[in-house]
Amino acid sequence: MKYFSAILFLLFALHGRAADFAISNNAIICSFGDSQDADSSGAPSTGYMRMAYIHSYFALNYPQYNLCIYDFGRSGGTMDDRLTNSLQLAGLASWGYQSNSFQHIGISFCTDNANLTSNQMYLAQSNLCLAPGIMSDGTFPLVTQTGWAATHPVQWIVAGSDPAANVDAGDAGGATSQRTRDAGCTNAGLNFGVLGLSLFYPLVSAWTNDAALTSANTVGIFAGTSKEGHIEAPGQLNMAIAFLQGITTDTNISSCTMDFNGAVAAATNHCVISSVNRTGNTLSFNRLDDRLPMAWDISNTDPTNNALPAFALIPSEAEAFRFTLQITNLPAGHYRVQIDGVTVADNLPSTALAAGWNMFTNTVGPYWNQRYEVLGRIRDFEYVDRQTRVPGSASDDIGEVSLGSQEFSHWSSGVRGDALIAAMNDKIAHLHTNSVSSFAAIHAAAQPTNHTFTVTLAAPIFAPFHR
Repeated sequence: MKYFSAILFLLFALHGRAADFAISNNAIICSFGDSQDADSSGAPSTGYMRMAYIHSYFALNYPQYNLCIYDFGRSGGTMDDRLTNSLQLAGLASWGYQSNSFQHIGISFCTDNANLTSNQMYLAQSNLCLAPGIMSDGTFPLVTQTGWAATHPVQWIVAGSDPAANVDAGDAGGATSQRTRDAGCTNAGLNFGVLGLSLFYPLVSAWTNDAALTSANTVGIFAGTSKEGHIEAPGQLNMAIAFLQGITTDTNISSCTMDFNGAVAAATNHCVISSVNRTGNTLSFNRLDDRLPMAWDISNTDPTNNALPAFALIPSEAEAFRFTLQITNLPAGHYRVQIDGVTVADNLPSTALAAGWNMFTNTVGPYWNQRYEVLGRIRDFEYVDRQTRVPGSASDDIGEVSLGSQEFSHWSSGVRGDALIAAMNDKIAHLHTNSVSSFAAIHAAAQPTNHTFTVTLAAPIFAPFHR
């Protein structure tokens, strides 16, 4: 029996992680979440985080591609809303923009309400895996679609449930209902031949650590002190990284190895080194990275908008992606690292540089400024305030906020299928190309930029003096 279980686990692992999820140029990605994401009720304390962080990963990791990434949330309702509202109403018009033949990707996050069982969650996610060829026209049962939707498949990623609900209610491993719904989501993906990934198990340590270590005062995972329901920035970042770890094994964003003695670049990956110079105990060079790590919220004034505690809750996530500088043959001591004249590390041990200093969690200097600006432009696209995430008015006809409003107006008038795609083409074209709130603006901010590094021995360590 043990032998059979081991074989079954191996087959599950191989099936679930057979290959990384591949993205192509012009891909249109529609994410379907709930009030944890873009919230139709406009709740600023919980919306516009998890998927915005994931969006920043796609924009910065694939700056050579034009990517269109939509974040569709909902407030209240059930999984059926994915078919009667979000999917057919919002997703179809975005995927089918100008009746294109690009890559169409759907991300389905487990809904956080409706109390669905594992089997019910499996069925609900399975229906999504068949879309858009088979989905609701606003009524049930599901009907076969015609026109563009009938001939254009969607590549789905089905993500499971977070363990947030009632972690402190006597279940140290997280809420049982969340665990079983996570299994329903994961199994639906696997059985329908798409990527199904668990979020419950990678995140249990963060949720239980928060509950155990901080008692009634959380570090910001949950809204309020009940340790259930909506999740704040640290937990949202944990979820985003766990999701990304589930879709890719390509965790080396960019790296270079410099030889201090020879003043040369010994090895590079996803970057180009030039203008290397050493003068005394100072090494300088130019570095052009062809991609950068994701971004997240930081704040010194609002703990609910500060995602950095995520790395205290799951320390291993600080190494989830590698964005490194390694320098060999350094004199022992502590070093000052400057990028474009800005000090990003002032007392870095030579041992850290020799091992490969990971800049993934560094939130100072030109690299972070660019990463954070990309996140800011994602918020501009959504038409929410960059800091508070309070959405603007749909009546302003700016960004993604107004997209849903216009689609709902057409939907309420009975517009469906190809007619809905055609009716929304002008609005979606505006989101693709407008200079302020558009995918084009995000793409422009993510483009590679050359930077000058200066690494200086600030405090040498001398060998002990012996008589």
